[in-house]
Amino acid sequence: MKTEKVLSILFIISLIFKLLSWPGSSALMVLSLTLLALCYFPFGFYFFSDKNFKNQNIGVSIIFGWFLSIAIIGIEFKLMHWPGANAMLIIGSLTAGILTIIAYKMYEKASEELKNYYKKLLLRASILGIFSLISLLIS
Repeated sequence: MKTEKVLSILFIISLIFKLLSWPGSSALMVLSLTLLALCYFPFGFYFFSDKNFKNQNIGVSIIFGWFLSIAIIGIEFKLMHWPGANAMLIIGSLTAGILTIIAYKMYEKASEELKNYYKKLLLRASILGIFSLISLLIS
């Protein structure tokens, strides 16, 4: 969790630097978003858990991490003006929307010990879905 928060704060700082046209903002943005996507993709089961691996579905965590990392990379491509950004953002927005619906349905059906786990998945999927949709709509 601390790694995720630190990388998110670094991304916000790099976004402010990029808006101010300060040198080094692009490198910081690429570094923070790429590391965040790499944390989500192979280690989604760790970052989405409550550190109690008995109370989670590891397959769901890996799938969520995989699809949310696509949304993060799409946002990175769009902010850096790299080719292929719109295709990644469309895929990332659609999958984040679908994952939000799935996480909400799982949250409703979950037992009390799993509610916090699915709430975290729902929060991450909705935030990244909103950011990827905003990035897609901005020219």
